Amino acid sequence: MLSMSAHKFYGPKGVGALYVRKRNRICKNSRPAGHQEKNKRAGTENVAGIVGLREGNRISL
Repeated sequence: MLSMSAHKFYGPKGVGALYVRKRNRICKNSRPAGHQEKNKRAGTENVAGIVGLREGNRISL
């Protein structure tokens, strides 16, 4: 697992990401979800935040 916060590398505050590789999937969902969501909890993606995280990472490199 790897968690990152965008404001640490010139991205917007309040945006972060969590990377989990396949063999480390030990967390179980607290709420059941449908198969259309690949058994993960549904939600709306923060597209502007995702783009800001990417652009902040590009600037810091």
